[in-house]
Amino acid sequence: MKKLFLAIIGVTILQAEWEYVRFNPWRIGSYGYDDFSDIYFIPNTHKGWAIGASYFDTLNVYHGNIAYTTDGIHWEPQKSSNSPGTARNAVYFVNEFYGWVVGKAAQGGSYPRIYHTKDGGITWEPQYIPDPSGITLEKVKFIDTLRGWTIGWKYIGGGNHNSYLFHTINSGNTWNLQYTFLNFRIQDAIFLDSLNGWVCGFFGSNYIGRVYKTEDGGNTWVVKLEIPITFSFTGLYFYNQAYGWVTGFYPGDNRVYYTTDGGNSWNNISIPYIPLDIFFVDSLTG
Repeated sequence: MKKLFLAIIGVTILQAEWEYVRFNPWRIGSYGYDDFSDIYFIPNTHKGWAIGASYFDTLNVYHGNIAYTTDGIHWEPQKSSNSPGTARNAVYFVNEFYGWVVGKAAQGGSYPRIYHTKDGGITWEPQYIPDPSGITLEKVKFIDTLRGWTIGWKYIGGGNHNSYLFHTINSGNTWNLQYTFLNFRIQDAIFLDSLNGWVCGFFGSNYIGRVYKTEDGGNTWVVKLEIPITFSFTGLYFYNQAYGWVTGFYPGDNRVYYTTDGGNSWNNISIPYIPLDIFFVDSLTG
């Protein structure tokens, strides 16, 4: 799971300065965790959501695991379930009303969790995937209010994992298993449209870094980048079908790989810190 600091980080772009925007009050309770795992803002707005594990306030009152803001500074809690200890790994909204969060029951269970809102997070309804036991959902992406994907992984023993891609065409009312990645643990995923998508992670018990691409909406996948050493890809982003970036690391070296031709060729640069995720606003700025 990717982790953000307990304090949500905000940025003033024009001043190029960062400041901590704290979500208070906060206290670690009997089922609480001190991390956020994902954050999403509606493009060109200050309206966003940050999600993670459950938490309790200073009066030991359970508030759920979603923080919501309309200005990027002040945050209020939203509750997607009444189950303390339910971890949330990813959040995605297609507009200010329709959104999804995915994750896994962190306390007392091994089943994935999907929650969907149609009113901007005021109310959330559970959704379900087929044969879910043991799967941790890591990412969720939608291209409109109807069509989307969620992907997760399951430990199968011997240091190996399988990953599972689920697809919906009706806002998540039903999810169908679309593809199984054998001996591969998903770390990140993105879909640009109804056909083109990417996933990254590591293959096998030796952590061989891999990036896969689909051009038919997730029915088939091909390897577009493989690092034949112990290397874990952690995050990816594609600005369009040509320009994309993937972050990863192995002991003693941290890298960003980038392509300008849709993954046919790659270059890379070394960076000083372990990268967990990446985002670009155009082909040059990120």
